[in-house]
Amino acid sequence: MPEKISNDLYHMFLEFCKTDDLSAVQNRMSLLNADKCLEQVGLLDHKNLTLIHTGFCFKAAGGSRFRGLTFIEFKIFVEMVAETRDMPVFDFVNKLKLGYAGIIVDDDDD
Repeated sequence: MPEKISNDLYHMFLEFCKTDDLSAVQNRMSLLNADKCLEQVGLLDHKNLTLIHTGFCFKAAGGSRFRGLTFIEFKIFVEMVAETRDMPVFDFVNKLKLGYAGIIVDDDDD
């Protein structure tokens, strides 16, 4: 993953971790937080990307029920979810960034 994308993703990761007290203290992303963030930005649409997909990717990236993802594991998770969505990682992260900024882009708008 290119440095620029990684830096942007890191800042979003820290912000997403702040939404949960435990995640904020440990700097770990829970599956619930990851799903909530992906849903808020329109990437988790329950059709092209479902909770089953994110759950498998979360587990494969190193997460568990009692331990969230570190940033390194979160990058792997993002890459796996982007692949599941058949979307280049760059486009996936950009859509995540735009959604985080409050700009929701529909697939029809791409």
